[in-house]
Amino acid sequence: MTPPKKRPGAYPLSFLLVVLAAVSVFCWWWIDSYQNCPDQDEHSLRGACLIKIKKQAEDGQVGSQWTYADYLYAIGQREDAEKWHQIAMRNSTKGTDIWGTLIGRCDKTPNFDHKTVEEKIKGIAQVSPDANLLLLSLYLTKNCGAFSLEKASAIIPLVNQCAHLTLGDYIRIAEDKKYRITEKIISEIETNLKLCQSAMQHDTSDGSQVQEIIPPGDASLKKLSEMLFKLRNS
Repeated sequence: MTPPKKRPGAYPLSFLLVVLAAVSVFCWWWIDSYQNCPDQDEHSLRGACLIKIKKQAEDGQVGSQWTYADYLYAIGQREDAEKWHQIAMRNSTKGTDIWGTLIGRCDKTPNFDHKTVEEKIKGIAQVSPDANLLLLSLYLTKNCGAFSLEKASAIIPLVNQCAHLTLGDYIRIAEDKKYRITEKIISEIETNLKLCQSAMQHDTSDGSQVQEIIPPGDASLKKLSEMLFKLRNS
């Protein structure tokens, strides 16, 4: 008996199941990329999240411009990455625009030499004083040509938010470099410590200003107090 001929366009059930499984996986991947967008970085950016970030970058959202530029750099599209980095740099006008973006690039990424980075942060700090914390961090970055304990000392009085971690770094680096911390600067750090103690009791941070990556806590403030006591009695 002759087996029935297959109808034109008919496919085996196993093939259809494979296609259905592939489509399901793709849909899950697409939805997952969107739902987990806040957790993705330049190395894991994908799917719907990538499209969303690219659209926001093209619409002028500075944070997305930095993220998209980093993504392009990570996948090897260096020329386009540099273009978007420059766009993001040009459009950054407040401290939070460059928070976590500029300092790590200092003297490492094309067009982000220490002079350019320093001047950009200084310019923003003129209208966004919370960026002085970033300037202090820059001056304490050892692998950056802007490193300077003299400049760091000069900027401490201008820091208007709790800087318990960065000031702790300042003291440690100064001790390591045998750099003398003056009485005036010690007093300025003590003033900032009081600001931190107040901030711990009455947290008013809303993300609109540059802050330390970790909020002040009993342990970190105790450590800073001990460092100040040591300075006072050395």
